[in-house]
Amino acid sequence: MPRSIPFSFRLGYLSSMVPGDVEPTGGVARVRPTPELTIRPMTSRSLFPLVAWGGLVAACVYLFWPPSSGPVIFPDTLEYLHWPRSLQTPAGKVMGARPVGYPAVLALLGATPALSHVQTWLSVFSWGLLGWTVWRAAGLLFALALAYSSPVRLWNGIALTESMTLSLLVLTMALVIHLARAWSWWVYAAWLLSGALFVLLRDANIVLVPFLSLPLIACGRRRLTACLVPLAMVSALAVWHADAEQRWLPGYRTSIWARVLGTPEAQQHFREAGMPENPLGRGEGAFLEWMTEDGRQVYLDWVLRQRESYSEPWEYLYRGASTELPAQNLVDYFYERFLRRTGVQRGFVAELADRVFCFSALPLTILLLIAVVASIDVGANGVGHSMSLWIVVITLALLAHGFVTYNMSGSEHARHILASSILLRLVPLFVAAAVGARMANGLARR
Repeated sequence: MPRSIPFSFRLGYLSSMVPGDVEPTGGVARVRPTPELTIRPMTSRSLFPLVAWGGLVAACVYLFWPPSSGPVIFPDTLEYLHWPRSLQTPAGKVMGARPVGYPAVLALLGATPALSHVQTWLSVFSWGLLGWTVWRAAGLLFALALAYSSPVRLWNGIALTESMTLSLLVLTMALVIHLARAWSWWVYAAWLLSGALFVLLRDANIVLVPFLSLPLIACGRRRLTACLVPLAMVSALAVWHADAEQRWLPGYRTSIWARVLGTPEAQQHFREAGMPENPLGRGEGAFLEWMTEDGRQVYLDWVLRQRESYSEPWEYLYRGASTELPAQNLVDYFYERFLRRTGVQRGFVAELADRVFCFSALPLTILLLIAVVASIDVGANGVGHSMSLWIVVITLALLAHGFVTYNMSGSEHARHILASSILLRLVPLFVAAAVGARMANGLARR
């Protein structure tokens, strides 16, 4: 210690174990006492947050707890379990190869009750985080209610990609909002991991990546590059693998079977373009060869010219019905067809959630009109805090994803278009948050 400091100051420095701060004044050290630590008694007001959070956690555990029987196994599940040998099985030759994401999850957890628990609690955490990020307590309750509705919750008990696709979708959205508001390398790492796994789960998820990354423009050029380059590399790898394995072929083939072969005019157009006769029978081999060479481009050109290619996906987004059962909505379609096998009963709470979140076309049209009005002030609170920007992003994302999955999936449109349908049901959350922010700003200015 330097000799220029008086002994009295050194004594005060060495006696720092005594409560107080040493404050030198001239050549004398003066100890400034600090206030004593007092413990305030617990009151009902201070206990309320603890009781509220405890009650919410207990309610989630009670409502979301998965059945002990484990996940339901479907034919598609076997293709994930047998990956990468799935193409050698009879079903694999029809449904095509699978992306690497979900087979890796099944290799780690297996089709066991542990998978149901991981999918369930990942869903609860992801939806809760998104709701809290967007609109605090009100958004948390809204998001958890949506997560409890049948189109989301019942997938947690099935060994298919739908549950993790929805969970990682909303988790990635929540992390992007955090990054746009305040940069953190830990959040960046979590977002990169979540986004990469989201891309590797389903090929159609790649369509959503540009839209989910758009709000990152608030992070600056360098950080935007740090975000987009790794995810773009993963997406490019997924696209290359999908093309190498010709994963597009089963979807295009069944799309032509469903949309073209039932229409004489469309059949004539495709036969003039070189489609072989009898593609469902002996001509299937020649049909697949034609699809690999010229048929894919012919089908894409035909889709872009058809008005139904744009209008029918919208109907599936809000209704989710099959063409054979046009009166059924999204929930009844899933529940009555095969999700009852999960063993999960809908009950009163689930029925209420289903009625709230599975509305018809008119309310959705009104909500989108509100979204347009709320989007006028994009950037009023900064890009990172603008819920209006997210309304625009979600609307564009669900339309693009719905168009691609409807026209390229071929069958079970209601299941393949699920992510778009759930995004549409998230619009009210962001609309309410945007309107609430505008009202709060108006009151603050007064």
